[in-house]
Amino acid sequence: MKKNYILFIIVFSLFTLFSNKAISDCPEGYQSGTIQATYTYHVGEFQFTCDVTIYYCCKWNNDLKTLVFQIDTIGSTNNNCLAYIPNKGLFMDWVHNTVALNGTVPCTPEWPPCDDSVKYYLEVHTYVCKSYENRNISRILGDPAYRLFLIKCQGSVECVTKWEKCINYSQSPSEVISNKIDKYITGTPGCDDEEPQVPPAGKTWDEFWTTECFVIPCEY
Repeated sequence: MKKNYILFIIVFSLFTLFSNKAISDCPEGYQSGTIQATYTYHVGEFQFTCDVTIYYCCKWNNDLKTLVFQIDTIGSTNNNCLAYIPNKGLFMDWVHNTVALNGTVPCTPEWPPCDDSVKYYLEVHTYVCKSYENRNISRILGDPAYRLFLIKCQGSVECVTKWEKCINYSQSPSEVISNKIDKYITGTPGCDDEEPQVPPAGKTWDEFWTTECFVIPCEY
């Protein structure tokens, strides 16, 4: 009986570990954060929405006066609507903007006045090669709940957006001003141009699977 109990504890602990694994494994010196937001898109004349959770890592680089956000993972919050967004390049552009304007913790510095000679910047980085992962997010053993995620895939090529940020104290109340000043890709992607079918052939929404890597264009 004692052996069975110990075995149960081990199995349950492993299940908890893997079902609650870090969504975004941040590099050393970075901190993690999340943003929940709703993306609106159109298919023909019809409008749809998709609730997503953006998982990011962030770090303040004091030498460059730059707040860096690294986005590796985006998840469907309530369903699998990520699969049905038709233009992933425009979607990722929205993700960049959403993080730049709303990623406030835990790394945000005190932005300088807009008339200050010292300029502060913000950069949002995403890897252009992604894959889908249908992941079990349930914490209840034997009662799985699967959600679709976009995760970092092979390669190191990034899409980078750069912003200048400051506080306008000339009005009341003061306002944080964000100006996008650059957007670029760091190289040539080495993954497939074609978005894979989901679920993959022979798979369902009620099991774990991943897809091949595919490129999401860095929209300018």
